[in-house]
Amino acid sequence: MKKEKKKVNLRKSLQNAFFSVSELFRFNKRFVIANFIIVIGLHLMYAFESTYYVKWLIEAISSKGHFEKIVFVVCLFVGVRFLADCIDWIYYCYESDIVFSRFAQYFNKKIFKKAGNVELACYEDAEFYNKYTMALDSTSNRMINVCGHTANMSGTLIRVIVLLAVMISIDPGVSAFLVFPLMGNFIFGRWLNNIEQKRYKSIAKDNRVIDYVLRVLHLQQFAKEIRLTGIFSLMQKKHFKAVDNICSQYDKYAFRAGSVYWMKTMLTFTFTFEGILAYCSYRALVSGTIDLAEMTIMTSVMTSAAWGIIYLFNAMMEIHRESVYIQNARDFLAYEEKIPENAEGIVAPDEIESIEFKNVCFTYKGESSPTLNNISFKLEKGTTAALVGHNGAGKTTLVKLLLRLYDADSGEILLNGINIKEYEVTSYRKLFSAAFQDYQVIAMSVLDNIVMGVDVPDCEAKSEEVLHKVGLWDKVSSLENGIHTTMTREFDDHGAVLSGGQSQKLAVARALMQDGKCMVFDEPSSALDPIAEYDLFKTIVEETEGKTTVIISHRLSSVKEADIIYMLEKGELVERGTHKELMDMGGIYYNMYIHQANSYMAKCGEEAGEN
Repeated sequence: MKKEKKKVNLRKSLQNAFFSVSELFRFNKRFVIANFIIVIGLHLMYAFESTYYVKWLIEAISSKGHFEKIVFVVCLFVGVRFLADCIDWIYYCYESDIVFSRFAQYFNKKIFKKAGNVELACYEDAEFYNKYTMALDSTSNRMINVCGHTANMSGTLIRVIVLLAVMISIDPGVSAFLVFPLMGNFIFGRWLNNIEQKRYKSIAKDNRVIDYVLRVLHLQQFAKEIRLTGIFSLMQKKHFKAVDNICSQYDKYAFRAGSVYWMKTMLTFTFTFEGILAYCSYRALVSGTIDLAEMTIMTSVMTSAAWGIIYLFNAMMEIHRESVYIQNARDFLAYEEKIPENAEGIVAPDEIESIEFKNVCFTYKGESSPTLNNISFKLEKGTTAALVGHNGAGKTTLVKLLLRLYDADSGEILLNGINIKEYEVTSYRKLFSAAFQDYQVIAMSVLDNIVMGVDVPDCEAKSEEVLHKVGLWDKVSSLENGIHTTMTREFDDHGAVLSGGQSQKLAVARALMQDGKCMVFDEPSSALDPIAEYDLFKTIVEETEGKTTVIISHRLSSVKEADIIYMLEKGELVERGTHKELMDMGGIYYNMYIHQANSYMAKCGEEAGEN
C-alpha cells in the first residue's frame, strides 16, 4: 500500500462525520431519523424553556396571576419534560444498545471482508497493517459517537439560533458577550487541542512500547523465554524507560497546556457569565432600561446560548479526534486490491493438466536483490516435484506465486497453458491444498482445525481417516472430547496443546482433507524425527498418487523418490533432474546430499556409541 501522510483537517472531519451518519443510516434508517427527531425536539424544548416559558412564568408571578393557572402550566410543562425524557431514556437504554451492537457487527464485517480480500503483501506493509489495526480499533463505536455528536450539534445549533434571535430582539448589544466563548473555544480551545495532539504524538512510540511489553509478558509463546532467560529484566527496563519518557513529555507540556486551559476557562465561563450578570444588573439597577423579568430572561438565554456554543466546539473537537480513526477505516476500505479475492475471470478448470513457470522474477518490497530470478520449468499432470535448496533460496516464495498470494514482477505462470491471472482467484485457489511451514493452529476443535470451514460430507469420519493416515489418531482419540476437543488453551483451560511434530501432522491432515488437484507441502516434517518423517512422507506419496504435487524439504533424503527435483540457489534454478541424475552431476545437490548424509551417519554413530 502506498505510504502517504494525510492530515485530518476540518473539512476531512466533516466528511468523516457525514460518512459515519450515512453508514449508520444505511444500516438502520429508522434509528437515525428517530435519533435526530428526538435530539432536535429536546433542544427546541430547552430553548422554549429558557425563553418563553421562563418569561411567561415570571410575568405571571409578577402580575399576581391565578395560582391555579400557574400550577397547571407548570405541571403541564413538567409532564411534557418527563414524557420527553422518558422517550429519550427508553430509546437509548433499549433501542440504542441493540442497534449499536448490531452496527458494530455490520461495520466490522465490512472490515473483515476487506481484510480477507486484500493481497498477502499488504500484511507485510507496515503502513497498511497499521491502518488495518487502527480500522479495527473500536471504529464502529467511534462512528456511533460521531453520529451522536452530529445529532446533538444539529439540535444545539438550532437551539443557539433560536436563543440568539430572542436575545437580540430584547437587546442587540448583549450579543457582544458571545465574543468571549467564541475566543475561549475557537482560539484557546484549538490551541489547547494542538498542544494535546503534539503531546500525544510525542508519546505514541512509548505507548506502543508499553503495549508490546505487556503483550509479550502475557502471550503463551514467550512464556519459556521469560522463565529461562533474562528477557524479563530487559522488558522491565524497556517498560520503565517508556514510562519515564511519557512522564517527561507530560512535564514538558504541563505549564503550556495548563496556561492555555486557564485562559480558555476564564474567557468561556468567567468573563461570559459574570459579564452578562454585570451588564444586566447595570441596566436593571442603574439605567432602569429593563425590568426583573427581562433581566432573568436575558441571563437565562445568554447562559443557555453560551453553553450551546461551548458544546458545539467541544463536539467538533470530539469529532475531530474520532475522525483520525475513522479516516484510517475509510482509507482501508478504499484501498484498491492488486489481487482481490472477488476478482472476476475465467472459472478454473476441473483438472490440472500442466503448470508452467516462464521467466518468472520476483522481489519483495524493500529488498534490493530479487528473491526469484528468471525461473522457468513445467510440471505435467501427476508429477511429484521437489523444491530444495538452502534457507532463503526462494522455495516458499515460488509456491506463494503459484497460489497467487503474490504476483510475479515479470514473466508468467501458466495453468493448462493460460496465465493464472486470467482465472477467477477463488476458483483457481480451490485447485490447491497446501500445508505451509508457518501453519497456524486455531483455538477451535480438532475437527474445525482439519475441515477449516469447508463443506465436507461426513466430515467426522473423513477427519478420523486422515488422522489415522498421518499418525495422529492415537493422540486425538486419547483427548477428553476426542475430535471435538478444543485446541490450545486460549479460551479453554482444558484445551489440547500438541507438540511441534504433532501440529505438523495436523497441518498435513488439513491439506489431505481438502483434497485439491495440486497438493503443496512446505517443510511438512521439519519437527519430526527421521522415522516419523519417513512414515509421513510415505503417507504423502501414497495419498497424492496421480495428483500434481509440490514438496519443499530441507532434508534431501525425504525427496529422493520425487519425479523431478529442482535445486534453487539465491533465487535461481541451478539444477534439475531426478535424484540419480543430480547425484551423477556431482554439483550443488550432490554436495548438499552427501553433507547431510555424513552428518546423519555421524549422529547415529554417536548415539550408538553412547548406547
